[in-house]
Amino acid sequence: NCYGCQDFHPFEDGHHNTVLASLRTEVSKIIAISDSTRQSGINPAMIQLEGVMEQVKAVISRCKVCRGGQHAQ
Repeated sequence: NCYGCQDFHPFEDGHHNTVLASLRTEVSKIIAISDSTRQSGINPAMIQLEGVMEQVKAVISRCKVCRGGQHAQ
């Protein structure tokens, strides 16, 4: 996951919100699968995806600051 790498230098106009939306879709799928197998409380993939989503949110915030408070994609 590039978003968590300290050497990652994202494009300010990158489509980071699209990445975040895709991750949210994946989380929804994992929740559905976990619920169907009654394993909702012990899914390591969820923990990993939640961490990645926080890293993407941090990049979005940094890009927003770099662009002077404009809405970053």
